[in-house]
Amino acid sequence: LSGQRQYSQAEEDKLIENITMKTLDRIEDLTSGVWAKVIYLEQGREMAKVYAAELSLLVTGSNNPFDGLELGLSYFYNSARLEETEYILGNLNQGIELRRDSDGSLLAKRNCQLPICVKRHVSQPVLSADLLRTRGELLLDHFVKIFDMQEFYSLISLEMRKPVFSKSALQKASVTVLSLGGSDLPILHMPCLIAVVNINALNVLNNEEELHSISLMTSQLTLDKEKKDEETKEGRDEAKHRRQRKRWSRTDQRPLLKKREANSRKLREELRNRGEKISDYMKYSWEEDVEHKAVINMDKLYEQMRKQSTASSSQSSGRSTPLKNWAKINVALREATRELQKAEFEEMKVVEHKSL
Repeated sequence: LSGQRQYSQAEEDKLIENITMKTLDRIEDLTSGVWAKVIYLEQGREMAKVYAAELSLLVTGSNNPFDGLELGLSYFYNSARLEETEYILGNLNQGIELRRDSDGSLLAKRNCQLPICVKRHVSQPVLSADLLRTRGELLLDHFVKIFDMQEFYSLISLEMRKPVFSKSALQKASVTVLSLGGSDLPILHMPCLIAVVNINALNVLNNEEELHSISLMTSQLTLDKEKKDEETKEGRDEAKHRRQRKRWSRTDQRPLLKKREANSRKLREELRNRGEKISDYMKYSWEEDVEHKAVINMDKLYEQMRKQSTASSSQSSGRSTPLKNWAKINVALREATRELQKAEFEEMKVVEHKSL
């Protein structure tokens, strides 16, 4: 930058603002098919501006005048053009192809060997996921999203949450700057750059109904988030309450056991109302003889499986012995569990029969 004037970020922001203001001055006169305004600049000086209305626009280094499909940058004369600019235009060849996506996003594809990248400016706080993956560089013969309309909607939503809604900041965010030749210089020093204004994004900002729709969506998302946060807080408070209890059991969270406890309580109340002794029909937990209940003795079960495995090892069919052992253990566990559940069910039936 030796010998060149140093520009501030405020001056760079002023350039982007001028681009958007000039576009807004003409936006009411544009046809519905126009999707972008493309401006060619050399060192911050505007050399040409065109409007894209066809399916795609090709920006090349040729001398061809603009015909709606191709914009030849060498067609525009500049007496103070730099040698670096001449080199870039001479090697731009088929340049880049710009295209609009179905949702209003903008795509770009590099057709030349020159590096071309998106230059982030101070008024563009977000980049598309494609650009983040490629670090702003356009891919050869492959379309990259240079302006993500969904990200722009998110930006509008974030702006609406601020105390003061700034439409001008969003308008400047509709501008995407492409550096031809991949220069790392500030925007106002770049030998060749293209500024692409997304007309669809500006139309969204001028449409009160669409802004109202985004506002409602933002409000709903905020309510959903607050509701989810409240549910999460309640769940944490409940878990904290359980941990702080002097006596806590995992059965507190099991609805089936809660129902069984409620039935048992109801049975005791009926016995009291009839003047009968509860002990004649049912026992309290501290009176129950746990030795007579069906239980799963894991030590005996594993010992039994080990003996069976040892006895049948000589007749192995080649399959994995540990795998077969685990399969047998799982089967035995399921059978023992069923027996335990059956015993508990029969015991409950006996208690209910006595109460009748």
